[in-house]
Amino acid sequence: MSHHDLQRALVVALHDPAFVAAMHVDPDAALAPFRLAAAERAQLLAVDPRAFAVDRLRGRRVLKAIAPELRASMAIALAETRSFAFADRFFSSAAFHGAILRDQPLVLALAHYLAGAGLATPQLAGVLAIERARAESRRDAARRPGPGLAVAPGIRLLATTTGALAALQTAEQHLFELSLLPHMALCDDRPLLTLPPPGGDSLYLVVRAGELSDLPEPLFRTLHAIENAATRGPVARADMVAILASINLRVPDPAQLAADLLADAYLTEA
Repeated sequence: MSHHDLQRALVVALHDPAFVAAMHVDPDAALAPFRLAAAERAQLLAVDPRAFAVDRLRGRRVLKAIAPELRASMAIALAETRSFAFADRFFSSAAFHGAILRDQPLVLALAHYLAGAGLATPQLAGVLAIERARAESRRDAARRPGPGLAVAPGIRLLATTTGALAALQTAEQHLFELSLLPHMALCDDRPLLTLPPPGGDSLYLVVRAGELSDLPEPLFRTLHAIENAATRGPVARADMVAILASINLRVPDPAQLAADLLADAYLTEA
């Protein structure tokens, strides 16, 4: 236990009115995840509950900071629910509480919340996968490379469809048009978000530091196979023959392929 546990409990209390109410009704259950010392628990419970709600816009500022990385997914979710209360409920979700407890990025917690919300719009899953890969890629860029051949830090591989990418682009365009005059959101005849149909052809993407580009399927499969092999132990250049065979790819010079992937910064070698 440490003062960080109390800080985490305070962060949740400042953003989740339901948690504040729960910790006064059943403090044992509400505060159990935070492993507070008796003095810390008493200190938290002594705070007037109204003090946590003084800044009514605190949650909105958090959403303003993290939602841009998931802007298309948020647009699709809110277009379906037609309720900003849906966004506010993020702060009462297990995704938010878990991110605070484990010091995880809130944007990834928001992605988890959207994915588990049970929404019916079929395009959401594909759009969210792309935006989450971007967010993960940005946060992975500073990672120290693993031993042997490994997919480079900051790279995420994603198999999706042309329909998912088109839906993302449509949602982004819709938000851009609304941003030209935000007052439109108050109008009954405001432009509505109309998404292209889901599905389409297969699309293989690589995300580098948040930027998307497409890959030929054989290259995507090769990188994905190397990534999987690295989870089982260090990958040497000599292992390329077996890795390529495992995905039924024939390459004249596997060692040269590894060298090319290193030169193009798809892989690292340590």
